[in-house]
Amino acid sequence: DHQPRPGQAARPVAELLARLRNAQAGVSEFLAAQGAEPNTEVRVAESYFGETNWKGYALILRLHYRDHAEQVQKTLAAVARRAG
Repeated sequence: DHQPRPGQAARPVAELLARLRNAQAGVSEFLAAQGAEPNTEVRVAESYFGETNWKGYALILRLHYRDHAEQVQKTLAAVARRAG
């Protein structure tokens, strides 16, 4: 079900992209602050990728955000072509 949750109003694309960039920057800052030898022994189950540690999950999250941003750009380009 891809229906918006209650309280989720439509937001301008620029705001959504800014939120994605800020979230990705937060993940990047966190990773940079972890040092050269972070503890990667603790693993948790991830429904799609299986067992992963925090570093793997951070990479998955970063790629997920990037995929969303790229999909927004593709959608905007398609809408612009159709309107033009």
